[in-house]
Amino acid sequence: MSAPDVPDADTPFAAVCIPVRGDAARLQRCLAHLAAQDWPSDHLQVVVAVDGPDPDAEKVARDAGVDVVVLPTPSGSYAARNAALDALRDEISVVAFTDADCMPAPGFVRAHVAALAGEAALSGGAVEITLRDRPSPAEFLDSIVHLQQQSTVEIQGYAATANLAFRRAVIDELRFNSALQTGGDVEICERAARHGHRIVYTADAVVVHPARQSIKAVAKKVWRICKGMPARPERWVDRRFGPLLPVKQVLWPIARARRVGASGGLLWDVQLAVLIYARKLLIRASAYRVKRKARR
Repeated sequence: MSAPDVPDADTPFAAVCIPVRGDAARLQRCLAHLAAQDWPSDHLQVVVAVDGPDPDAEKVARDAGVDVVVLPTPSGSYAARNAALDALRDEISVVAFTDADCMPAPGFVRAHVAALAGEAALSGGAVEITLRDRPSPAEFLDSIVHLQQQSTVEIQGYAATANLAFRRAVIDELRFNSALQTGGDVEICERAARHGHRIVYTADAVVVHPARQSIKAVAKKVWRICKGMPARPERWVDRRFGPLLPVKQVLWPIARARRVGASGGLLWDVQLAVLIYARKLLIRASAYRVKRKARR
């Protein structure tokens, strides 16, 4: 790693933890961006937690000169994040998390450290979703409905682990619920709030995340949302839903796609509308199942 700044006696020690499973190529890209951080390299520890043996990912991480922990069997991303925590050096005071498919901007670490120097104990950074020049309808949908970090932090009180940092003492106290396969970011932020820990949105702590390009990839994301609902029934049991699909919830994304030049024409618009409807229907059906089960 490069060392663009010489640390002084007051420079905090920070760490970045990355869980990975079967994503060696994008992990290599992520680590290259972390190597370009404007933070002293001798005050930064990067830990890659490989979720089950994966020689390719392990080699990429070791070739990058970062610390590597390997779970003996695949146990989920939250178990991997906890394993990364166990590998942190004692002097670390700020711990940031990102994912192998993200590209942290140069000021990612510095911005999180600054945000946690005040009263906040958690910092949710910005996620910039990028699109190809001619995005697919699935790609555009992903960019407007997933990883909307500012609204999730400021309205719902949590941040996605694609870009989430903690004071070391707080994450050591809480740790992730390794039994969860999805929704662990929401769960840990809610527990933090119950313990009186404040989260802030940190616009300058940026990771770039390419939008999912295929219907299959977006469907897997929606499936993870639905799959995680039974583990968190309290989030859904009292939630009220409006009309299944108000016209504005279809027309607004189409108008936005046309405004930014993403729309590929009438058929493209129709495909986007169908995907919006299908996503909403799947999430609503899963939520109703959770609500019925919780009320029995």
